[in-house]
Amino acid sequence: GPRAEVKGAILEYELFADGNVKYKGILVDLKNVGPDGLKVDIEGNLYVAVKGNIVVYSPEGKKLTEISIPNRGAKNLCFGRGKFNKTLFIATNKKLYSIDVKKAGFHVPFRTKN
Repeated sequence: GPRAEVKGAILEYELFADGNVKYKGILVDLKNVGPDGLKVDIEGNLYVAVKGNIVVYSPEGKKLTEISIPNRGAKNLCFGRGKFNKTLFIATNKKLYSIDVKKAGFHVPFRTKN
């Protein structure tokens, strides 16, 4: 049967110190493609699983590069920690790939108990 139209976009918000946010607009218009996983490096670049590959966008939404994944199978991704902080791990339906990148991934710090 007919499929519903899919629209995809990465939206931009301003985050205030008090926790409130303000919508700023569409940062990346993915047209008729919905993104899968999304991660950020320490410089604010976005790594997005789109159409089975990983597309890297600047913090301003400019496409920087596209990382080809075998069989265009990328579903999700994450940056490692510690000595793997510049390694991007990419999950597909059947395999896990890793690729070294130039920038370390951003991680929310672990919360320590007082």
